[in-house]
Amino acid sequence: SNVLGFMDIYPEANKIVLTENYRSRQIILDTAYRLINYNNPDRLEFQNNISKRLTSQVKEEGIVKYLFFDTLSSEAEGLAKLIKERVENRGYSYRDFAILVRANRSADPFLRSLNMADIPWFFSGNEGLYLREEVRFLISFLRSVANFDDSVSFYHLSISPTYQLSVRDLTLCMNYASRRNRSLFYVFSHLSGIPQLEEEVSPQGKTIIDRVIRDLGEYADLSIKRSTGEVLYEFITKSMKCTNPGASIPIGHQYINSFKGEFRP
Repeated sequence: SNVLGFMDIYPEANKIVLTENYRSRQIILDTAYRLINYNNPDRLEFQNNISKRLTSQVKEEGIVKYLFFDTLSSEAEGLAKLIKERVENRGYSYRDFAILVRANRSADPFLRSLNMADIPWFFSGNEGLYLREEVRFLISFLRSVANFDDSVSFYHLSISPTYQLSVRDLTLCMNYASRRNRSLFYVFSHLSGIPQLEEEVSPQGKTIIDRVIRDLGEYADLSIKRSTGEVLYEFITKSMKCTNPGASIPIGHQYINSFKGEFRP
């Protein structure tokens, strides 16, 4: 419509039609062209009697397959299942797949299905930035450094992929903190002096708790000398290099890795 309006104002303007495509395979271009023709006669191509049929400069073959699902949720689940199957059985990697959506909010059901299937993903949209899991995790870290008594942020930080404190150990500490009206940080810091917790918290949990306390102390000291951005970047970089004792995955979890590419101090 913008082009049509422009031509109404400047009817003598020279028309140059670009029909060479360097991104997609021909089968995709032909399928898209066939679909968009259903918008005739309201299209520029139809009204101005020009051809906008694109010619691919990519010589590789490919297929376009139509899949029907009865609901949006079943579509999202089916897509996640398809990706999982091809990675596990056909030699694909997760980076071989892309999901295109019309708007950022349309991605939500697909992201949920990918999470449920334990499929790593990176979302290029920036809508709802503060609802993204990796952003909430980093905010919890900053709040914990700024206020050791923020037990909610401390809780989320402790169970994050960076530390992976078990729910059992964390619940024991949280319950004790609640009964004694203490912060979670206080309980972590005095764990060795609390006989009940010293006996019940697992050895691995004690190791993780020691690391959480040690790390927060170091980052709190660093925050005196460095900017918030520099402290956060240091935490992200360090988190990607570390592995917890007994953990089955590196702490450079994919959501930390995906966010690292967007952030610079």
